[in-house]
This record gives sequence, C-alpha cells and structure tokens, in this order.
Amino acid sequence: MLQAEVENVAAEPRQRTLAAPVVVSGRGLLAGEMAEARIEPAPADAGIQFERADLDPPVRIPALVDHSVPRARRTALRLGEASIDTVEHCLSALAGLGIDNALVRLRGPELPCGDGSALPFVDAILEAGIEELAAPRRTFRVREPIVIEDGGGSIAALPTSTPGLQVVYELDYADRSDRIGRQTLSYDPGRIDYHREIAPARTFSLKEEAEALQSQGLGTHLSPKDVLVIG
Repeated sequence: MLQAEVENVAAEPRQRTLAAPVVVSGRGLLAGEMAEARIEPAPADAGIQFERADLDPPVRIPALVDHSVPRARRTALRLGEASIDTVEHCLSALAGLGIDNALVRLRGPELPCGDGSALPFVDAILEAGIEELAAPRRTFRVREPIVIEDGGGSIAALPTSTPGLQVVYELDYADRSDRIGRQTLSYDPGRIDYHREIAPARTFSLKEEAEALQSQGLGTHLSPKDVLVIG
C-alpha cells in the first residue's frame, strides 16, 4: 500500500519555472514608451509576480485578480500607486507553456508590445528552457457554473467530468460581420500546440476603434508591424 502511494505521488505533475532568465524589450502598446521585461526563474509556490523595477523602491505585484484594475482594451495590475499595463500577452505565454512560478522585472509602465502577440515571450522562454521543480502542481476544480457578463461579452467556467482544461471561444461582431465573420475556436492544451496555434495570434482592432484610441493620444506610434487594423 505504501509503495502504491509513493508511486502515485511521484506521478503527480510538478511545478515549473524558467531554466534561466530572459529579456524581452520594445515599445509598449498604448503609451509607446520603451520597456524592458526581464523574466526570471522563481521558487516553488512563488506564483507569477510582476515588479516595477524602475520605481524607487521597486514595487512587486502578484498576478492575482485582487490586483486587477479595469482599463479599456488591456489587462492591468495595480498595487498602491504602482501599476503595470498590458500584461495579457506575457501571462498567456507563461500559462500556455505551463510556467507556475516566475518573476517579471519590468522597466516601464507597460510590457513590450512586440508584434501584438504572445510569441516574443514564448520564443524567449523556450530558448532559455523550462525547469521542473520538486513541488507538486496545485490544481483547481470548478464545482459549479461561474458566469460573468459585461456589455456584449461574457465568460463562463463550467464543471466537467473530464480531467484537464478545454476553452471554447466565440467571436461575433454582429453588425460588422461583413469585415469579421462569426468564428468559434475550441482549444484543448492536451491536443493543440499552444506555441504554433495560439501564441502567434495578434492584437487586432477595427479601423474606427483604432482611430478612437489615437484620438485620446494612445497608440499613436503603432504601425501594421505592431497590431492588425481591419478597415
């Protein structure tokens, strides 16, 4: 019996981190300021944390919903007076590659934009390598439906008897379907290659949405190399 229990523990998925630090740099998406993100390995149970290394003293912000703040068209974290914008592509890269623990030291108010996808972060992390830690990975099970609706969008987390995660995403621009047709994607991390199929997906906006942002002084530096604008 003891031998069986030991074997079961040994088979548990382990937490993961980077094998070495990596640096991703470039201009931010909205403000356009130069930014440098150094992504470093972190110990087991540290989670994902961002640090505004350009502040004195530096401010460290855990990537938890408690620190999320509502801002248009991007995901932002804040702790006290310190904030970090457009963390979504970096977080996507870390989650997509199964990284449980990492410290992102950032110089600047927002992360580098790159080409508007998670790929620059993914490529940098894969080049450094991924290290498995001794601690078992924590897993969560959804026991009852959770639904959040805001404006024309909604997200739902539903219980399932099948182990693992499956994401179904539906895009419907309704009255603008002549430019962007209704689309649905089903993503199962166990069957679809995140690096090849998801990470290259780029930020996009409609022409009028881009013009509205630029009229507010945001994203005035952007070109087709940075984001896709659909006219």
